[in-house]
Amino acid sequence: MTSTDLTPSTEQVEALRDKVGPGPVVMLNLLKFREQGGRKAFARCGALSGPLVARQGGEIF
Repeated sequence: MTSTDLTPSTEQVEALRDKVGPGPVVMLNLLKFREQGGRKAFARCGALSGPLVARQGGEIF
């Protein structure tokens, strides 16, 4: 998997926006962690992405 696999194009983001319409977006992640370090790696990711989400008006629960 490459970073481009995880990065949507402008057209894809616009198509999603147009399909969903105005209002909040809710995302639910059902995760299964590797026994060795998976949970810690996910926590590091959250620590980095949390401020980015907050700047866009989002919340992480």
